Formats: sequence, C-alpha cells, structure tokens
Amino acid sequence: MRSSVKSLLPFLVLGLFTCGCGNTAPSVSGTVTIDGKPVPTGSISFVPISSGATVGSPIENGNYQISKLEVSTYRVIIMAFQEGQFAESSADLEAAAGRPTPPPMFRDLAAGAEGNEVEVEIRESKQVLNFPLTSRD
Repeated sequence: MRSSVKSLLPFLVLGLFTCGCGNTAPSVSGTVTIDGKPVPTGSISFVPISSGATVGSPIENGNYQISKLEVSTYRVIIMAFQEGQFAESSADLEAAAGRPTPPPMFRDLAAGAEGNEVEVEIRESKQVLNFPLTSRD
C-alpha cells in the first residue's frame, strides 16, 4: 500500500501545479495611436480569419482591453473617431445645409491608415499588442 502511494505522489504533485492551467481564455490589451498620439475614442475589433466570433472593445484615451478570445488568427479593424464641428448658430446650420454634402459630425481617422486591418495571432493566455497607426492624409 505504501509503495502504491509513493508511486502516485509525483502525479498528485504535478496535478496540484497544473490545476487550473489552460482554463484561462486568452486576453489582449494595449494601446492604439495615430501619428504618435493616443486615439481619444474609437473601437477595435478582432475578426477571426477562419471561423469563430468577432470580439471587440472600445478604445478610450488610446487604451483597450479584450478578454475571452480564442487561440486563432485575427484581422484587427480599428476605428478612431474625431468629433467634427457642430453649428454654433442657426446661420452656420443654414450655411452647412446649403452645401451638397454637409460635413460629417464624426470622422474615422483610422480608415485607410497604415497599420490598420493587420493580422495577428493570439496564442498566449495574456498578450499586449500595441497598434501604432499612420494616417494617409
């Protein structure tokens, strides 16, 4: 009996150290900048290349955090918003209404930016991925 307990001891110890390992879904966090400045507000989406659910998060002051990703390859799509000017008077509003296309209230700074829509591999339980974008304006 004593020898059977001794033979099981290494497996019991190994079980204690590995208990809970592998049960943590991968997560990712990091920063998003455009032309060296933090994106004030926006969104980041991880779209799986093969199959699975798209996972996203807001970007606030250049920071984002996403949990519960699956180990996979994703295309990362970033939207960075810049608030447009609102009319300060009724005369400004009437002048804007007379234009063929009124100016947008929000503009996506990341549309067409270099570094956007890149592919990344999520492999670890916790990763830090930073996305420095360069505008093409």
